[in-house]
Amino acid sequence: MSNTLITMASWEKRFLLGLERDLERDDIDDVLMFWSAEHDEWTAEARREARGRCKCTPVRLQLDKPKECWLAIRVALQKVSSNELVLNITTMPREVIWIALWVLESRNVKVSCVYYPPEGYGDWLTKDHGKPRIVYKLGGELSLGVPTKLLVISGYEEQRIRQMIQVYEPTEIMLGYHDGSTTHDSTRQPVQKGDFPDAELLNLSDFAFDVCAPDWGLSALKSTTEHLFRDANVLMASLGPKVTAISLFQLHRQHANSSLVYIPPHSYSKDYSSGIGNDTYTCKVDFTSPV
Repeated sequence: MSNTLITMASWEKRFLLGLERDLERDDIDDVLMFWSAEHDEWTAEARREARGRCKCTPVRLQLDKPKECWLAIRVALQKVSSNELVLNITTMPREVIWIALWVLESRNVKVSCVYYPPEGYGDWLTKDHGKPRIVYKLGGELSLGVPTKLLVISGYEEQRIRQMIQVYEPTEIMLGYHDGSTTHDSTRQPVQKGDFPDAELLNLSDFAFDVCAPDWGLSALKSTTEHLFRDANVLMASLGPKVTAISLFQLHRQHANSSLVYIPPHSYSKDYSSGIGNDTYTCKVDFTSPV
């Protein structure tokens, strides 16, 4: 059976290198290629090359307009006829990942998610972040009169976590961080409780889990954070390894009182990554079966 590949055009070398791997590994019949209007010039050459290598449908997204972005993704994915899809999240913003999964869930399809780490990392990827926002259509069923709690998969920037704390004023904060045998960037350590001198005042705790597990850490997240969802509105954000965007979406599906939060960056580094690593991370999401 043929598959449809969903990917996101990027100036990073691993976009085209990853596309080659996808086309070689899977029975791909069509490619749906999202691209950002904000980075038109940066991705123009890569998009031209992609169109020359496969049957490719480009879809323009305006990332700074959430509702319009959501609509463009929904319209594009509703036109896909295949029930077997490959979602390459490597260079895809988390907000786009979550909207795509939300649309695909409504179609009751099977999705094979894939992520390719780079060969090396630069000094930074994004900066000048905007105000945190709840992703369109993924705000959950929130209740009045109950506390707000925060679940964050931490990356390398304490400031973004503090920004969320300031905006949402949670009564409890849990930080999850990657601590497995395999790491996506061994040169840096993710933010942990010890990075917050005021952790006790903030009611902040942390836990380690392996995001490279076969389910990308979902089972560990479920067991560790179960108490957080009792009588509370829970806001969740993926600021660490990209694969945790999939884990958090699956966790969100299981808790109606949860919301997915995205912090939009205003500046990107063209030198964030180099090449493509040898590893391939895959995880299946089956929307044909109940949660």
